[in-house]
Amino acid sequence: MSKHRDDRRYEYDVKYLRKVLCDVDEGISLPHTLSAEALRSSIESINIEPEPHVAWSAFSFLRSKVFSLQSAVSYALALVLLVAVAYGMRLGSNVVDGSIMIENQTAAHTAETGAARTARSPENAADKPVYAEDDTIAGGGGAKTSSDASTAGSNTQADQQPETFGVGGGAEAVYLGEDEQYVYLYRMNDLTDPDKASMPMTIEIVGTADGAPAGLIDLPDISKIIKFYSIPGFIGLVGEHDGVVVARGYALGNIADGNKASEVFTAAQPGRYENSHQIDGILHVVTLADEEDAGDDMAVQPLPGATSTALCVITAVDMQQGAVRQEAFLGADKGVSMHERNIYISYMAQHEGEDEQELSMAQIRLDGTDFEMVMVP
Repeated sequence: MSKHRDDRRYEYDVKYLRKVLCDVDEGISLPHTLSAEALRSSIESINIEPEPHVAWSAFSFLRSKVFSLQSAVSYALALVLLVAVAYGMRLGSNVVDGSIMIENQTAAHTAETGAARTARSPENAADKPVYAEDDTIAGGGGAKTSSDASTAGSNTQADQQPETFGVGGGAEAVYLGEDEQYVYLYRMNDLTDPDKASMPMTIEIVGTADGAPAGLIDLPDISKIIKFYSIPGFIGLVGEHDGVVVARGYALGNIADGNKASEVFTAAQPGRYENSHQIDGILHVVTLADEEDAGDDMAVQPLPGATSTALCVITAVDMQQGAVRQEAFLGADKGVSMHERNIYISYMAQHEGEDEQELSMAQIRLDGTDFEMVMVP
């Protein structure tokens, strides 16, 4: 892991110097007399026509004078550029002795993410699924790792993201999870990074045995990771970006041989994240939204007797095959409880022939990527 961190620091240095020197170069303003056009015009105006009977020594003298003039102009231009660059570098206090001075805020962030990694070390996180308070699942259904990243994603990255000077994010990536082969980390990307401007976040995959980088996965539509899931050969992520909950999955394949991880599925759903779990390679994600948030292509099923416009949106995804099913249930205004094979939706209903509303409950049975609704007596 130390080699991996050193490689990342070198990458930051190169990107930072490139950014700073480009800004200095753009800020240099030369006099018109030293512009390329003026110098070219001056040189072209010199017209030397040696007489055919002039002695060789005289011709050599004139040629040396011309070359001396050209050399003097070139040296003058180089001197002006060097002085301007040196002056610009002296004004930039972020570079001292060829290395980057990390601002106090970035240093504090590094310490904070280090503490987060210690708290979520492999001994604490591996093979210990973490679920939301109302998730009563006892097992992971074959998952090697399931990590709750909502705290790290919001506190150390999204809410307190430091100024990073266009070098690709914080000084260290944050621990996400691991399996028998790889350790998974994530980092926020700086929007001024020329290589990652369109990617809010990047997943780093590092070999468990040797700590060598094995691959990168850029996430174009996730800026906060909520949950991370891993089954042999595949990983799944649940996150948020611009008010939308997004689930993404990737097949790792032979990334150790230099191949890239391939995308298996992407599923977006409206509303506020409520819960998720993975059972036998099937990922379920639940959000709560409003009827107006449902798209034209979304299947909406009303709960019997429901009077509310609240939606419970359920997405089921096969992490290996990529099959996706999504459906919304209209009227879910009193909460959702997620269990291993069932989801229970509480809501207020007014049934035919009754004047008063009563609390009702619908049961959503989960069977792979299929689910059906039955009423609870």
